[in-house]
Amino acid sequence: MTTYTGINGQTVAGIPEFFAVTTLDGRQIDYYDSEIKKLIPRQDWMKEFASTNTWKEDTEIRQQVEQIYKNNIHVLMQRFNQTHGVHTYQRMYGCDWDDEIGYSPGFDWYGYDGEDYVKLDLRELRYITAVQQGFITVKDSFSPVVCHATGFYPSAVTITWLRNGQDHDEDVDVEGTLPNEDGTFQKTSTLYVSPEEWKKDQYVCVVQHMGKTIQKILTEDEIKSNTCTFLIVVFTHF
Repeated sequence: MTTYTGINGQTVAGIPEFFAVTTLDGRQIDYYDSEIKKLIPRQDWMKEFASTNTWKEDTEIRQQVEQIYKNNIHVLMQRFNQTHGVHTYQRMYGCDWDDEIGYSPGFDWYGYDGEDYVKLDLRELRYITAVQQGFITVKDSFSPVVCHATGFYPSAVTITWLRNGQDHDEDVDVEGTLPNEDGTFQKTSTLYVSPEEWKKDQYVCVVQHMGKTIQKILTEDEIKSNTCTFLIVVFTHF
């Protein structure tokens, strides 16, 4: 399970504005925060991965997410009509594995100021919310758009978004790189776009791997779709 926490208006010494923790079977296996700017292994068996390209990439992901959270928390403050004070924005996602029943679908939850904000309904493949401020994120015309790259090797890959030809990192969630059964890898980046934005702006998903670049221009129908849009990009380099 991985948990991201962003804090705005933090004044307490020793508590960073952003930190990320990954746990396995209830034990912390890595840690990152906005002060040390490094991904730290928390278990001895994790230290052997600290010099790999995947570890370097995961560190870069944490740094990207840190900036994204700094941007998104201000968006949430506006939605909750807040101008000051200490506020927290969190995401927790992961899955369980049982040797008898196998892999479970997992979970993806977002919270704001300690309360549920948005979570992914895996049965219907859509985000749901129990608070009014979250409706703008999950209503039909504001579905998350997912850029999913899979089948690439080695693991180093970059997924970015362009808005009208310019780099765009607001309202974006980047997940870590995951292995496929065939030895290749996959990675996902999710963009949240408001109705006003998709009417006047053009959005492009850009995937870069081993010097090769693929760009996918999003259509209005894809952005307005009820469920996530999966853009499958395959690179294979063995």
